[in-house]
Amino acid sequence: MTRPRRHRRPGRPGRPAFTLIEVCVTLSLMGVFALFVVPLWNATWRVHKDAAAAEASFFRAGAAEAQLRADAWAAGTAKVAADGSLQLGSEPVVRWSVEADEELRLVRTAEDRRAFVLPLGEEPPAFDARPGSITLAVASRRLVCPAPRTEVKP
Repeated sequence: MTRPRRHRRPGRPGRPAFTLIEVCVTLSLMGVFALFVVPLWNATWRVHKDAAAAEASFFRAGAAEAQLRADAWAAGTAKVAADGSLQLGSEPVVRWSVEADEELRLVRTAEDRRAFVLPLGEEPPAFDARPGSITLAVASRRLVCPAPRTEVKP
């Protein structure tokens, strides 16, 4: 037995569906939304990355400052060599130098060798030894270590 065919009414689809215009409008709105969200998302991640890098740089600079201060207080003599390095003490000599290639490294050479990575500045870093203090200028920042017992040699 065959069923009689039912005729569809004009203007009413047989199955619910989206029209091509609705799909295009939705994709356009999603594209406009993405134009605003993607840069905001990237900026948020950049802030997190920069904050972590700044914090790490702060702690490395603090560690270098503490070690330089300890060396300056323990040294009996201080001398800035012709190559720009700082030599503290007479025996054993603690030598502080600056190495720069892709990044700036403040290197301490004594019984062991330690390198502290610091931010680059516009001016090259420099040591200055004067009676009573030792100064390191890095990235428009001056680190002054008091060294009251340190004799400065030319």
